Amino acid sequence: VAEDPVVAAGLTRDALRAVLAVPAVAKRVEATAAARYCAALEAWRSCQRKDPDRVLCASLDAVAAAAERNALAILMVVDDNLRGAAPDVERRKRFLDLVERAAAQGAEVLYFPARHVASDQLIELGGVAATLRYPCPDLQDIVDRRPDAGKGPAPAPLPPPPENDPASLDVEELRRELTKLGRSAKGNLPDLVGRLRKARADAAAKAAKPSSKPTKASAPPPPPPKASKKAPKPKANYDEDDWDDGYDDKYDGAYDY
Repeated sequence: VAEDPVVAAGLTRDALRAVLAVPAVAKRVEATAAARYCAALEAWRSCQRKDPDRVLCASLDAVAAAAERNALAILMVVDDNLRGAAPDVERRKRFLDLVERAAAQGAEVLYFPARHVASDQLIELGGVAATLRYPCPDLQDIVDRRPDAGKGPAPAPLPPPPENDPASLDVEELRRELTKLGRSAKGNLPDLVGRLRKARADAAAKAAKPSSKPTKASAPPPPPPKASKKAPKPKANYDEDDWDDGYDDKYDGAYDY
């Protein structure tokens, strides 16, 4: 490493970042914390380029809201925010609660030492950053309210996750819902959330589609009843005097002799 021209350029933090970017050096320190810090930051920037709704930074409120939705995959925090020397005690308590909640949810939590070479990049991002398990576009515009921002109206509460949103369910609940709807229950958490959203949207569209079968109200009226048969023609009546000639009474007397 000492023969590398990058190292000969100086021992500043910029030079150290350049050294860690050299493939030969990265291979030697891949098992150290420094390599994990740099890899996590690089993964965060790569995700920001491909899917910006899956990354958060600079806002403790936004990251805390993501933790409430079980959306944190990787949480990166500068350790100065967790130490007793932090000037804002309430903010430090919130950072500690956030770290404990993220660890309980299975997220990877990385504490960046303030004097570490990789911490400079995280400090530029506001001292806290997170990679999410699934996109949360409604959290991108949340900005922390600082104590020195002056008096004014209270900040708006954090937006809760939409009612009945699949993102608020855990993996087992997602799989049960997908099985009820006849969909595949395989995959990771983001896949299950997206699949359940699509399944519910398809079911709602199918329910809103009008049925092609006619209802009783729209059925055609019954046909009119058939006309009754004509009455039989009455038989001719003959008097006793007509037995010998067979003619009707109206002809009687016309041929009397």
